[in-house]
Amino acid sequence: MRFESARRMRRASAAVLVAASIVAAALHPSGRAAASVPADLPSEALATALAQLDRLDRTRYSIDVREGDLEDVLASIDAAVPDLEITAEWAELGRVGARRHTPITLRIEDGSVLTVLAALATRLGDEYARPVVDSDGTRVLFTTRDRSAEFRMTGAYDVRDLVGSPQVLGRIGVGETEAEAEDAAAGDPGAGDDDAAVPGGSSATRELAELLVRHADAEAWLDLGGTAGRISAHDGRIVVTAPPSVHRAIARMLEALRRTTPTGVDVEAMLVRAPAEAWAAVRASAGGGEPRPLDVLAEPGAGIVWTAAMPLAVDAEGRVSGVAGDGSLAAQLELSLARRPGTGDLRLTVDARITPADGSTQVSGTTADLPRGFGELLLETPGPGGTVRLLVLRVDPRFAGR
Repeated sequence: MRFESARRMRRASAAVLVAASIVAAALHPSGRAAASVPADLPSEALATALAQLDRLDRTRYSIDVREGDLEDVLASIDAAVPDLEITAEWAELGRVGARRHTPITLRIEDGSVLTVLAALATRLGDEYARPVVDSDGTRVLFTTRDRSAEFRMTGAYDVRDLVGSPQVLGRIGVGETEAEAEDAAAGDPGAGDDDAAVPGGSSATRELAELLVRHADAEAWLDLGGTAGRISAHDGRIVVTAPPSVHRAIARMLEALRRTTPTGVDVEAMLVRAPAEAWAAVRASAGGGEPRPLDVLAEPGAGIVWTAAMPLAVDAEGRVSGVAGDGSLAAQLELSLARRPGTGDLRLTVDARITPADGSTQVSGTTADLPRGFGELLLETPGPGGTVRLLVLRVDPRFAGR
């Protein structure tokens, strides 16, 4: 979209300042690349392009148009971001049947500029060829996928934290399949690789890359018949050559995967000692519901043996462990975390050994599901002299996105 020459001159004079401010916004104060910019990526052009697309996603915009000309609709959207040029490539758009006077009907209340442009693209072309929104590193383009393929850029993504352990792979649905395991056991570990959409790398890295291909702009990839992107796996790193919009989809999906992978757990643990009869009465009064361990503390002979708050980190195997003690009591706690497929629940396996002065309490291999991924877990074990030990765990996982 080309507007009057005075406007072009104003934008040209500000181009250097705009580019500099966008590159600066893509960096943390430390000077490291921001999360939306692929790690290990030296390309300033790609950093600028990603920052431009992020700017469109942050800018709010409402549209309510009926049978308006496409050129006028794009001009109004362009005016909503005065310091960022949005250019419609009419010659390219004509290839998918989108022309200046194509009538547009669209209503979106308080969306982002990027959302509005994407919705506009779905109303043009057909299922095989539609406009796309992308950036060439200097401006935002409303163009075609074939044209966007001309400004492919390369970036490398470090995914060792996502593919480094079977526990993590299980949480995100990536890892060696049963068929691959059978092939490997039969002495054919490379079976099926000829048909893989992603070449190279370990099985886990390759499968993560294939997950990205399937869900991050699936129509873009050269290996699947597209025109815009290529991806390969290299033992814990994924290399992508694609237009900035595809890089952005990759970065956002990796960020989403990391948000669902626990990096640590905040645990509040308490060990309660109580007479067995008193605890039985509390359980009965709960009427089939969840008994409250603290209700037993009013009974004679009941008391808190030990309590502690432990921030624990997830190790390479997806487990967390911690040790706490005050000289008279030693406590060792180990948890294993996994997301339940299709739910927000967190499956927690507990191994605990607590050794107070009057004997040890041990819980091994106990598994429970925590709705919504956090909550309280009660473990009951026999104690000495007609008592019970109640281990109460309040668990709140920490994720990379929190």
